[in-house]
Order: sequence, then structure tokens, then C-alpha cells
Amino acid sequence: MPPSATWKHATTAYVATISAWLLYAVLSLASPTPTAQAAYHITGPQVFALQLTIAVPLLIIWLVALRSAIGAKDYVQAIHGGPEAAALNLIANGLFFMAAYVVVIGLLSAITPYLVHSPALATMVTLRNHLPLVISLVGFGLLYHGSQRLKAAANFTTWTPLTGWLFAGLCLFAAGFTWLFTVTPAGSDSRGIPNYSLPRATLLVTMVLPYFIAWFLGLLASRNIARYSSQVKGIIYRLALRDVARGLVLIIVMGMLFQLLNLAMRLLLGLRLGAILLILYALLILYGSGFWLVRAGFKKLLRLEVTQ
Repeated sequence: MPPSATWKHATTAYVATISAWLLYAVLSLASPTPTAQAAYHITGPQVFALQLTIAVPLLIIWLVALRSAIGAKDYVQAIHGGPEAAALNLIANGLFFMAAYVVVIGLLSAITPYLVHSPALATMVTLRNHLPLVISLVGFGLLYHGSQRLKAAANFTTWTPLTGWLFAGLCLFAAGFTWLFTVTPAGSDSRGIPNYSLPRATLLVTMVLPYFIAWFLGLLASRNIARYSSQVKGIIYRLALRDVARGLVLIIVMGMLFQLLNLAMRLLLGLRLGAILLILYALLILYGSGFWLVRAGFKKLLRLEVTQ
């Protein structure tokens, strides 16, 4: 395959992502109830500038996430018919769902303020809380399924001491998150948008537990890919797959921190606006770095393939 060849639907995916971002930007900039203006008493032009400083990094992250998925598809196309192709195609599909996850969260958050005085607000809040979760579950499920096919081909075990430590860390986070979720008042934000529209006990089953399942599947997928990388020949090939595994772990950890941040939003509102933005930008950079690592790994693999 020539080095310039790329996945046939790449252009469509880019157009869809940029169109989604333009919609997000328009909805955010024209929002009838800007959070920052209500909470920090800043002027309209300042709110506009603030929203741009958030919207532009979001576009970059969306594109990096999309690039990671397209990079995986490019490599699958390059090894079409190879023994790893089917497994890596599932992983590539999972990455597309992970890219869709960050896009959908942004769009739903931008749409919700327009329904503050609408009877549809409760339905929208439920959709905002659960649709990204469904996308995340499907994405991590595909990643895990693909990694299991790699495991079957290389005949290794997922459960190592490191896997056990990762699982223990996830359990500790799950326990702390669940406790915080149960004791934190649901309430509404400064725009009058409720954080949840379902009873807390219901959300523990429909939202909190499924997120833990999704993250666990993602961690197992990353471990399978890392273990597979240690079985293959070629130092560059191993390092490339290791980048993919590390990128997935970073994406998962950042997703966990974003959910924790969303839960602790009331505490964050007590901070200065600059401090909140610093935390937000740091998390966005790290989140994007996870997708960048995945993209870098598949880019290395593709270069190896086209030079052979």
C-alpha cells in the first residue's frame, strides 16, 4: 500500500466532526444562560472570549481522537487479510466510539441550556447522562473484544500482578466515587439545569455501575494489547503497540477524572475562575495526549508496513 493511502471514509469522518464542532461552537456562544457570566459576574465579551478558549481546545481533542481511530483503520487497511486484521479492526471501531463519546458529551452539554424552561429538560438531562455512557460501553466493549482476539492468537494470560494492581486501583476509585456520589447533593447548576433527573438509587445501577464496567473493560483491553506487544517480534513493533496500550490507559484515567470533576463541580465553583480553567485545561491536555499516544502507535505500525 502506498504511504499516502488512507481509510476511504476519512474525509466523511472529518467533515462530520468539524460540522459537529461548528454546531457546538454556535450553541455555546449563543447560549441563553452562560454559566460563567452567572457565577462569576463577568461581561458578555469576556464570556465570549472564555467560551472560545474552551471551544478551540475541544476541537483539537475531537480531531486528535478521530485521528487515532483513522490511524488504526489505515493500519488495518494496510494489513488487510493478515492474521491480526480482524482483531485490530475491532479495536479501530472501538476507537471511533471513543471519539464519538467526547463529541456527544460536548454537543449534549451545549444543547441542554436551551431547554431550561422546557418540559423536555428532564428528558434531556437523562439523555445527557446516559447516551455518552452507552457509547462508552460499546467502545470499550469493542476494544476488549478485539484485544481478546489478539490474546487468543498469542496465547498469553491477561491477569498479571500489574493487572491485579490496576484492578485494585479501579476498585478503590469505584468505592470512593460511589460514596461521593451518594453523599453529594444532586442540585442544579447556576443555569437551573439539574445534574440528574432520576433517583439516586436508580442512577447507581443505570449510570455509575455501567461506567465502572466500561472502564474495567478498557483496562483489560489495554493490558491485553500490552501483553500482546511483548509477544511480537521487532522492537519498533513492540514499542508501537505499547504506545497504543498506554494511550488507552491515559484515556480511561482521564475519563474517570472528568466524571469525578463533574461530581465535584459544586466544590470547584468555590475556586477562582483562573484555577478552574487551569484544572480544566490540564485534564483536556492529558485526555488529548492519550488519543495522541494511540495515534502515534498506529502511525509507527503503518510506517513499518509500508516500508516492508
